[in-house]
Amino acid sequence: MSLKQYPKVLLMIIVIAAFFVRLIAIYPGHPPNHPDEPFVYDRAADMLTRLSIDPKKYYFYQVLPMYLHEAVYGSVFVPVTLLQNLILNPKVIVDNLPHFNTYISENIVKPNALYWGRLLVALLGALSIILIYLLAKEIYDVPTALIAAFLLAFNYRHFLSSVLSLNDIPNTFVTLITMFFLVRQLKKPTLKGLIIIGIMAGITFSVKFQPFIFVPVGIALLISVLQRKTKKTLDRLWILVKESLLVFFVGALVIAVVNILPLLHWRELNSFVNDVGVRNTVGKVGFRLYPYWFLYTIGIGSILSWLAILGLAFSLTNKTMRKYTLVILFYFVWVFFFLSYYSSGGMFVRYFVPVIPLILLFAAYVIRAISVYLAKFIHVPVIFLAFALSIGFNQESIINTVVASYN
Repeated sequence: MSLKQYPKVLLMIIVIAAFFVRLIAIYPGHPPNHPDEPFVYDRAADMLTRLSIDPKKYYFYQVLPMYLHEAVYGSVFVPVTLLQNLILNPKVIVDNLPHFNTYISENIVKPNALYWGRLLVALLGALSIILIYLLAKEIYDVPTALIAAFLLAFNYRHFLSSVLSLNDIPNTFVTLITMFFLVRQLKKPTLKGLIIIGIMAGITFSVKFQPFIFVPVGIALLISVLQRKTKKTLDRLWILVKESLLVFFVGALVIAVVNILPLLHWRELNSFVNDVGVRNTVGKVGFRLYPYWFLYTIGIGSILSWLAILGLAFSLTNKTMRKYTLVILFYFVWVFFFLSYYSSGGMFVRYFVPVIPLILLFAAYVIRAISVYLAKFIHVPVIFLAFALSIGFNQESIINTVVASYN
């Protein structure tokens, strides 16, 4: 095995281990149920049994995750389950041929939909680890990327959301993809990159109906224009307007196409959005400490929280990394402002799940720097030191994840 292959092997080990602990936890279920889960898996199962994309009376909820679940159930889980039943008990299949659709609906889809949904989310949670690796690699280097992947793999809050059929992990997944392409666009601006960013911004908004992603998109477009060779202000302004309009048009088109049914039932959607706003006291300003306390003590951990702050500060002082850091920083500012000051949404701590991988990114950067320094005195490979420090700094989260998975 060549040295170039070691990072990929280590990443795969991390991802497989992360998926394994999540897979164990989805059945019989930890926690046993969540009141919001039926909005996704049950609607997806219902649409699949009707061979429809109409969620019927649930136009107020995000339909894109429902469509994803429906597509995966129908293309993967149902065929696999049918094949299993055909091998193990072919007589049941033959006996139910006259009412095959009812058999699939009542005996295959509905009894299994909850755990199919959780399995899909667990897979997306594990794939998010690959995404934070790719993002960290784009901004920093391979060792930092591996550390970030390891920290996220055993982050307790990310783990908890990865075993429930909710939209938090899909939201994290598409947010990381969008951030990755924002960094790519800052490195090498292209028309294709702008179109992809518009598509991903529209998808990200459609997964959760949260506007947070639009701020980093705007900041990235602004920085991209400012670093162009032209010095004329009007030329830069014109480029910014053109690129912003393109991204806006593509994003709006994606939102309109994906959410055509909710938009056609605007009253139900608007009523739901208003109810959520009232529940989360949107517009009632006031500092809420709880989200910060949760992230500091549980969501991130005290040591990693301080390391993340240091990593953010060091990244801002580095000319190469500053522009990428600013994009992520403004995302932080917008999310924390809205969830902890402009509303009480932060009391639902799972709303911070998309932010956690990005916070761990900066902590990983500092762990990498500490490991390089210690390697000067301890004759041990940097990556071994980095993983040892990561385990030590993150041990409570690792223990909580493993224990919760087993139980």
